[in-house]
Amino acid sequence: MTPDRAPITRTPVARRASRSGADSARVLPAARSTGRGRSRGTGSGAGPTGEAAEGTGGRLRVLLVEDDPDLREMTTELLEGAGHEVVALGDGVAAWAALQAESFPLVVLDVGLPGLDGIEVCRRLRGLPDGDAVMVLVVTARTAPADLQAVLDAGADDYLAKPFDPNLFEVRLAVMERRVAEVARRRQVEAELAAQARLDGAVKTARTVVDRLGNQLATLVANADLLTEMVGGEAHDRAEGLARGGRGAATTLRLLGRIVRFEELVKGDETMLDLDAAAARDEKPG
Repeated sequence: MTPDRAPITRTPVARRASRSGADSARVLPAARSTGRGRSRGTGSGAGPTGEAAEGTGGRLRVLLVEDDPDLREMTTELLEGAGHEVVALGDGVAAWAALQAESFPLVVLDVGLPGLDGIEVCRRLRGLPDGDAVMVLVVTARTAPADLQAVLDAGADDYLAKPFDPNLFEVRLAVMERRVAEVARRRQVEAELAAQARLDGAVKTARTVVDRLGNQLATLVANADLLTEMVGGEAHDRAEGLARGGRGAATTLRLLGRIVRFEELVKGDETMLDLDAAAARDEKPG
């Protein structure tokens, strides 16, 4: 194994002009290669990869783990050509550290890695919080049935055998992009459902509070107003303060009764419902 340099983070680059028609049929080798990535046009990303990237909402941040420097560079070019940002690493230990520090929607992973092999990296990834939401494409020269079964058992979503045709890599990448988009949509729906459940709980609680305290507060305020007419001096001031407090509490109850959305605020160390933002406004007179 050739020692790798520091991790490389690369952003998408312009696609290269096509050199020859035969170049698109070239097969990437299992080990080292003296060639470069497949030539690509400078278009807007038409075709399966471009369509899938558009479906995910744009560029993905992809973790690429490949110990062969030449193959790592060529795969990086394919990913960048599809419009993605690439973090390229050359060993399993660095990959595991990166996965613990950052959540990547897509990981392209070699199996035969120094430090930790790709199987172990994938297995550890699946044990992380939200690790099941990451799409993992394993690229491996180990194509025996037992090896491929081990790849899938570790939690990989798909695999691609080396040597591979760049066109086939793009097809697999398009599948991964669509799965990433599906995961994003599912997580958005789950978040919306959770927010709706919190709102439903807040509304039920508010209705209960309004029902239990509304009449009691009305009685309190009425009696406090009556006291202000009956007493003088300090007692009068106290009665007025009591009436003001009761009217303020009644205003809060009215806000509770008009909750239409779930909005939160942080007060000190506590997170609570933001009544002013959550309650529907009174209609202004026309």
